[in-house]
Amino acid sequence: MRPNVDIPWSIHGQIKQYAQANEITIEEGYIEALKTGTDQLAIPDESARTTLSREDDWLPFGPWKITSQGDESPDINDVTTCLSHFYTPEQPVKISTRRRDISVGELESMLATLQARTRISDDWFTIHQLGGAWVGRGLTNFAHGISTVEDLFAQADFPLYKQGSAVYIANLPRESEYLFLRMNLSRRGGRISNFQLTFLLDGYPVGGREYYKIAQRLGFSELFNAKEHHLPTLRAGLEGPLEVEVVERITKGSDTQDDPSVSGLIIENPFQNGTNWATELSWDDIPDGFYQNEAEAHTDVLSNYDHLYCELNTHHRLNDDANYRMRALSATYLSGLLERNHIWNISASVDW
Repeated sequence: MRPNVDIPWSIHGQIKQYAQANEITIEEGYIEALKTGTDQLAIPDESARTTLSREDDWLPFGPWKITSQGDESPDINDVTTCLSHFYTPEQPVKISTRRRDISVGELESMLATLQARTRISDDWFTIHQLGGAWVGRGLTNFAHGISTVEDLFAQADFPLYKQGSAVYIANLPRESEYLFLRMNLSRRGGRISNFQLTFLLDGYPVGGREYYKIAQRLGFSELFNAKEHHLPTLRAGLEGPLEVEVVERITKGSDTQDDPSVSGLIIENPFQNGTNWATELSWDDIPDGFYQNEAEAHTDVLSNYDHLYCELNTHHRLNDDANYRMRALSATYLSGLLERNHIWNISASVDW
């Protein structure tokens, strides 16, 4: 027989908070509380979850400003991201959801929880405006970018639209599964609209608690059904290595290290050097001609930005004398996943 006892609401609240923090049911929370006592429950400090930590061994740079061709390509919907080593799933499937406007503070708190409880290997973001963008790596830098977007837009020396857009791409633990965040940013800062969450998965069926956990950490209560998509990819293989013009070398490790390693480069965009790249681009096997036509109609996006980011195939020490060469370049068209924008992800193969 179960005892009929009154439990104080403060105890109910503690157990509910513990269950939510550890992603277990209320019933499981009560069982653990009866076994160990509520004073032994590891209930996290909520204030500590609103701050993102900075990992010195990752690529702590950004947002870096990159201008576009300005009046020659003024479309706010043309966005280029640069997630390195982007692997197109063999059978790409999309699940997504949307929510109402939120504040920047709310999103920062959500990102802190996501960082603390989700394994994400690679990530990249673009904060886009009419005449340029700010790009970078990592949740911490992304949160910093959206929290200072008013200053970024105010200091921009290129044309602006009434709102900007941001795209965040993260590689989930499986090689061909990705998390996408897309949102509109007010030029006045403070508010985020049209906040969209999308997963790109490799094949059917779509399931598993992990995706729903991530969605809940970002404030979404449900996910829409999965849809199959084809992601056209343009690949430019070079007959010989192309010398690249380096604008900035990106180091991996703390700024206080005596000799950090160079892991990435900001380079001049080779699509703007006068070479007829269209003759070197060849399609992979794409069964649906519609996606090929869409991609071909928007290849101008590939030459939109003056500079590109490249992840080095092998890192080297900062003091090494390196001569950088590009051997191949690929671009994946992501418009079908993120709907409103013409979005490409560019990945360049560079060694030294």
